Amino acid sequence: MISVFFGAASSGKSDLAEDFSLFLANYPIIYLATLYEDEDRENRARIRKHQSRRSGLPYETLLAPTAEDGRRQLERCRDKTVLLDCLGVMAANSKYIYLAEENEYKEKANDLVEKDIVDYIFTLSNISQDLIIVSPDVFSSASEELEESSRRYLRLLANINRCLHTVLQADFIEVKAALPSALICKQEALTEFLERFK
Repeated sequence: MISVFFGAASSGKSDLAEDFSLFLANYPIIYLATLYEDEDRENRARIRKHQSRRSGLPYETLLAPTAEDGRRQLERCRDKTVLLDCLGVMAANSKYIYLAEENEYKEKANDLVEKDIVDYIFTLSNISQDLIIVSPDVFSSASEELEESSRRYLRLLANINRCLHTVLQADFIEVKAALPSALICKQEALTEFLERFK
């Protein structure tokens, strides 16, 4: 089963996805971290916040910034509850490739990135017991105010989420102010988890 927790930045989607992974009680939980730890102070702070929240809990953290990186971790995900945080970061890492010799980023075509990520998630969902994905809300941004590259990125994320629903039959839970709202929910365990918030 695939559950997608999506929402705006700082909506509490990661916290709820982690709570759901613990609710499923299939330990250890594989936490696929997609954010590179780099010189960006905000990224480092976000990583530390997530690490401190998971401290002492039954998580095994693996680095999977791209679908290619994630494929190297597949065997460790077999028959486990897997939490991928965050699909938006994985999409950005896969779409914008840094060329060191030119000191610039090259943008990959959406269709190539979409196929790569959806194929990876399909494989991951087939070998894991439960797959929980954190995704940003791509539908609330005013795209006319964005650069064309950012609009292409939002379309990429929207298409990946569409595939998660139509092809992989994922459930979708919208998170606002740390409160979940099920948009599509067919799983008994997820329904039971969401009852706690009523």
